[in-house]
Amino acid sequence: MLAGFHQHRVLRFWLWQEKRCPFCRELFTRETEWNIRHVIEQHAGGTDKLEGLLLPHLICHRQLYAVCLGHII
Repeated sequence: MLAGFHQHRVLRFWLWQEKRCPFCRELFTRETEWNIRHVIEQHAGGTDKLEGLLLPHLICHRQLYAVCLGHII
């Protein structure tokens, strides 16, 4: 279970994204695996502000990353 600040942050993301993955637009469920990702990587100037982060399904993020690297899914 998430605790304290992290739980509050994830709840804010979930509501801000209208309870949906920003990539596939499917609703999150209790069983959904997810991960907080930076829109712009921190080493390239990305921030931890809400606007600089995404909360996608874990599988959607993996698929996007594989496409970006030129791998076939």
